Parts: sequence; structure tokens; C-alpha cells
Amino acid sequence: MNKQKRSSYTGLRLDVVSMISKKPTSVLDVGCSNGTFLEYAKNQLGAKFAVGIENDIRFVHEAMQKADKIIEKDLDFFNFEMLDSQKFDLIVLADVLEHTKDPCFVLKEILKSATNDAIIIISLPNIQHWTAIKNLIIGEWPLRERGLFDRTHLRFFTLRSIEDLALQCGLKIEKKISKYRILDDPRAKINLFSRLFSFWPLSSYFTYQYVLQLCKL
Repeated sequence: MNKQKRSSYTGLRLDVVSMISKKPTSVLDVGCSNGTFLEYAKNQLGAKFAVGIENDIRFVHEAMQKADKIIEKDLDFFNFEMLDSQKFDLIVLADVLEHTKDPCFVLKEILKSATNDAIIIISLPNIQHWTAIKNLIIGEWPLRERGLFDRTHLRFFTLRSIEDLALQCGLKIEKKISKYRILDDPRAKINLFSRLFSFWPLSSYFTYQYVLQLCKL
């Protein structure tokens, strides 16, 4: 794994942190990578119990040093009873559901471990981004190691389908961040001007990713 890709998977997600409106007691990070967020939750947010689920063995051992429990498992083959009936008041699924065969099923199962007042934070890439539309028009679909065209994506979302997913899972959206980008490459300097396109009707075509805070209905 190259340095750029590793940093995109392992760094602390400040956009996720900004969605935390109250200090948690117990945290579940689904797709926790090397445990950076779980370590932050314990050391900075005061969480008493932090659990992660991670399928990439390259990250699992590192994450084990930062959390109370790490479960190594692919979500499509996950036995959710492995969570031992533990209840969490903060659950994070950052760029995870698009990698699963049935995001609705996975999310519903995860929510069985959520307290009634839990904060659920989800981030998902936006397939309505103009670069996806452009590639469809020209009859191409790039397969890349990361980003919007990550070759491991199994499901694709727009804001409307995210809203539908939330409703199907008994959730309502409390807050939403639209992360704007002009080009897929995060190093492209032109992305500095992406907010120039943050107005309707262009905003949905230049939103690269949605980050949402949800709660139970």
C-alpha cells in the first residue's frame, strides 16, 4: 500500500469528529482501519469502551493497541452476535457501506447494538459527481485503488438514495456535510476552487462525498 493510500485510510477524519455533538461512553467504529479514531475517542472524548471491526489484516494488529476490542471480519460474512449485546452510543461507518453487498441489512444489524439516543455517523461517496456522469457518457468506468472509482465498491449512492437508506433503517438525518471536489485526485490544486460550485443546481454534481449524523426515529 503506497503512502498516499495509507494516509487516506488511517488519518483522523476531522469531518467525522465534527459530527460528534456529545461525548460518547461506548464507541463502535465499523471499518476502523488502524484504530486512529478509536484511540481519539478514548483519549480525547473520554469514551470508556471502544470497539472496532476491520477486515484488513494490515491494520488489525495496529488497531488492537488502541482499542478495547478489534474484530477481524468481512461485514458480508459478519456474525453480529460477536458484538456480545454491547450497546454503543456512538457508531461510525466511514466509507464502509459502499463496500458491502447489502448495505441496508448491514446497517440494520449494526443498529441493534445502538442505544436509543445513539449518534450514528456515516460517510458515503456521491455517484452523482460530474466525473462519474462524464465517464458514463464516454462509455468508460475507471477502476482505481481509492476514491469514487474504488474497484472494491459494490454499491453506489446519491443523496436521495442515502436518505432512502436512512428511512429504511429507521434513522433520520440530523446533520449533513457536503464535501466538494472538482477532480477525483485529492492532490489536484483545482480542488481548492470546488466551493465555487456549492450552489444549487450544481452542488450535487460537485459533491464528492456526504458525511451525515443520524439518529433513531
